[in-house]
This record gives sequence, structure tokens and C-alpha cells, in this order.
Amino acid sequence: MKTDLKQLADLAKLELSSEKLDALQSDLENIIKLVDEIQELDVSYESKADNIYNAYREDTDNENDLCESQELIKSAPHNDGKHIMVTKVIDQ
Repeated sequence: MKTDLKQLADLAKLELSSEKLDALQSDLENIIKLVDEIQELDVSYESKADNIYNAYREDTDNENDLCESQELIKSAPHNDGKHIMVTKVIDQ
């Protein structure tokens, strides 16, 4: 590996002393070990959101929300049955 580092330094036109090459070799070996450790980690994720209970939140009925949305649309003075129509206030 030290010869590879020396060749790489020569290609990059870097003048590195033997001590610097040794330190660089040691640093690179440590980096490779860390990468190997990271690759061995289990990074799978299971959602725990289904098991969480919030005592401060009341459960709402989604069907009621839909009905309220439809009532709101119907009560708007200008609507197309699915959307509330508003007056254009900004020109681009």
C-alpha cells in the first residue's frame, strides 16, 4: 500500500516525506476499517408510528372530515363542485 501511495503522490506531483507517507498510510487504513464497520451495521428501519398512542389528541373520523370539506365547497359562493373558486388578486 505504501508503494501505491508513493505512486499516487508522484502522479499528483506531491513531495511527501517518508514520515508523511507512513502517517497517510495509517490514516487511510483507519478510514478503510471505519468504512468496513459502517457496512456491517444494520440500518433497517421499522416504523413504530402504529404503536404510538397520543393521549392529548382525540381520534378524528376521516369520513366526517370529507363531509365537512364537501359542505364547505358547497357553501362557497363560487365553486365547481370540487374546488372553491376565488378572485385572482396577484398578477404575474
